[in-house]
Amino acid sequence: MLELQNLCLFAGLGLVLFVCARYARRTHELRSVVLFWERRLVLTRQETHLQRAGVVLLSLGVALRYLLVLQGA
Repeated sequence: MLELQNLCLFAGLGLVLFVCARYARRTHELRSVVLFWERRLVLTRQETHLQRAGVVLLSLGVALRYLLVLQGA
């Protein structure tokens, strides 16, 4: 279970970073990547799907970590 948790966390983080790098390479605009909370990112359809998949994987990894902590307590 620990391996699955780490896999989800690293794969999710990797996907999110990949989408940010792909956007920065496509638009040459780093400010939007750094200030992502301003909602300036205009992602393509594929980038949006990849980013959402990354966020889901990150959330799953965090949920698995909490389950492991609760199981050990």
